[in-house]
Amino acid sequence: METRLIMALLLIAIGISLVLSISVMVSYSGPLEKPQDSSANNPLTSFSSSNLEVEQEGSLSQAEELIFPRNRINEEDIRVYEDRVVIKLDRPQVARFTDSGSMEPTFGSEANAIEIIPHSPEEIQVGDIVSYYSEIASSVIIHRVVETGYDENGWYAYFKGDNLPQRDPEKVRFSQIRRLVVMMVY
Repeated sequence: METRLIMALLLIAIGISLVLSISVMVSYSGPLEKPQDSSANNPLTSFSSSNLEVEQEGSLSQAEELIFPRNRINEEDIRVYEDRVVIKLDRPQVARFTDSGSMEPTFGSEANAIEIIPHSPEEIQVGDIVSYYSEIASSVIIHRVVETGYDENGWYAYFKGDNLPQRDPEKVRFSQIRRLVVMMVY
């Protein structure tokens, strides 16, 4: 019994060490480039209106309300090697974030994300983290989807920063969607 416990702890320590030493490499068909139009592709810009200030206290209690994104990377598409991780993924892009604090503690400005470009509204569901062009802020925002639906103008979604007290004020249409986060790299 004691030997099994020691072996289990040793395996956990080796696993943690391996995870900490692995760098992520994404396997895909195109080169990894930064977007050409920085104003239209800025992955995160906070709203300028005063009703969307970052909440300083109580954000951890909001985490209990979160619905998590759908798992979009299958286990068979992940290969772990001694010196790298290779993930098979269609249409990947790399994104970095500005330091607005609106998505803390989920991610901050030091995190990187692997994103895809969705081709239809059916690819987006409540809980997903998505970047969209905000007509109110005239910039790209990255927040979590909190509601989707259809009305007389078609598909729409509402978004909310994990660390913000209120959802974003805008009803977002699919034409405003830029990218969908499939993986965070811290």
